[in-house]
Amino acid sequence: MKKTFVTTILSATILSGCVSMYDFSSIPGTSFITPPMSASDMPKFKQDIAKLNKQVLSDELGSYYWELNGDKGYYYIVMKQEDLSSLKYLFSKSVGLMEPMYTYDNNADLILDKKATKKRYNYLKNKVGIKLRPFSETLKYHAYLKGRAKAEFNKVVADGFYAGGQVFNGNYGIYNTDYYPTLTSFVGKDFSYIVKNSVANSYYNQISMQLSKSYGAAQARETKNNSSDPRAKYIAVPGGNDSSSNKALKYKVAASSLNNSARNNISFVPMDFYKNVKTGGLYTMQTESSCGYGDLDSMKLQFEISGSSSVFSAVMNNIKKEDKDDIAKEKAKFLTEMSKGNTKRALIEKGCLVGLNALDVSGVIESKKLR
Repeated sequence: MKKTFVTTILSATILSGCVSMYDFSSIPGTSFITPPMSASDMPKFKQDIAKLNKQVLSDELGSYYWELNGDKGYYYIVMKQEDLSSLKYLFSKSVGLMEPMYTYDNNADLILDKKATKKRYNYLKNKVGIKLRPFSETLKYHAYLKGRAKAEFNKVVADGFYAGGQVFNGNYGIYNTDYYPTLTSFVGKDFSYIVKNSVANSYYNQISMQLSKSYGAAQARETKNNSSDPRAKYIAVPGGNDSSSNKALKYKVAASSLNNSARNNISFVPMDFYKNVKTGGLYTMQTESSCGYGDLDSMKLQFEISGSSSVFSAVMNNIKKEDKDDIAKEKAKFLTEMSKGNTKRALIEKGCLVGLNALDVSGVIESKKLR
């Protein structure tokens, strides 16, 4: 009973980990631009950006800059007020640690993208002027994620209620109250801020799901082979190849993620925040100081996808059996989105250069190489 509960609660935890509700009045930038909530809001959203194009704006929540890139999208930066002075100092005087980048393999599983990681690292360090810890430490962060997921999973196995508690208090995922002590003990303390991307947390969640799946299969196999109950032989052991429906859904989810214009945008968080956070580290992710690029067509498509049939609903309603043609169709869409990856990352990185220069926050003017 406990073993089944462990895998069930962990899966529910991961599915719930990205869900949070916000009052727009508390989100930096919304006093100038109201975030679109549907595809029908997109024309007004674009008009609002055009009115504010290339203006440095500020309110009590932060400072902002939006710059249109033709009619395709916009470069942006949102700098929270509490981060502005500290990040100006940190960028010019201190050193940051960059999270690694991730991409998908042909099976739509997230893997380390060392080439893209190195390219972004060099861009931020040499072009933008941000001082970063050595590249080897960014790769070490990748090892940290794998080890941290394993450690957290072991806590779930020891106490099935642990995962549920982490969800309800906002501590599920990488960035909980254990983030600062575990990261600094693994990598070191010689950095003052973290350069984040949204996909690192997704990679962590993927590892957690894989551990859960393997654990469930091992427990089912043990019960089936060793139980004296004659009914045990009928126990299904999960594992092996994904069903065709799961494969099609997996490609669909990955393609949707790749299309998301916010994927791989860059955010900056002073490590003092994680050092002092008491709870709810996960829920800061949507309101961090960040920069990047917004693709208007991608945003509209995301609304259309979520409005027609959400991925979560598809999973919970046990979507219909897909055949090989459906798998091929979804894989083709996935590969098309994969082919756009380099272009999208370049736009995001340019967005940070444009935005940080506009706010005069980056270390371009005053920058020294890390010794």
